[in-house]
Amino acid sequence: MYQWNGFKEKMDHELDRKPNSTVHLSLLREGYKLDGNGIKKQLGFNSLKSVDYIAENNALALVEFSDLYSQQNVLLSLSKTLYKSQAISNKDTKQINKKLWQTIQKELTDKYKDTLLIIEQMQKNNFCSKLEEHYKNDETVKKYWIIVSPFHPDIKEENKPELARFLDNLKDNIATSLPNKWNIKVQIIFIENFAKPK
Repeated sequence: MYQWNGFKEKMDHELDRKPNSTVHLSLLREGYKLDGNGIKKQLGFNSLKSVDYIAENNALALVEFSDLYSQQNVLLSLSKTLYKSQAISNKDTKQINKKLWQTIQKELTDKYKDTLLIIEQMQKNNFCSKLEEHYKNDETVKKYWIIVSPFHPDIKEENKPELARFLDNLKDNIATSLPNKWNIKVQIIFIENFAKPK
């Protein structure tokens, strides 16, 4: 992918810019930047969603940094407050949570799919044999890494088991919502584990 080396950089996870963030580390891993002033803008594809980076780690991976725990903690706290105030029933609370979680799942799935269109355009504008080999071969395992921050101290203990289940289900649901023939391995990885040199 040397043709796109102008967009290669140490990955910026941006999780330390969230309010009250407990993430205070920089990454050594490098990737090809898609968002902001990255490849997507260069191609004129800003209207598409995309993951944050294309990474090389023996095989190529699409990398998305997401503050899922904080998002879900806010949603859980809100729905519990509504339920306790008797504004909505427990059944309605569960339905609202399900819809919100499906929205997050769709967002992450769409980012993967739209990134494939961007990769196709990268091929047309400036051929990348490694991308071609990786994404056109149905037998090659494709990697989708969703990198998350650890539990924030503000997250209530009572919410942690549900958040952990949410992440596990999210990983499985994203994997099953993408075509089997694409052969994609979805992983949700804590940022401190992702930051360790390989």
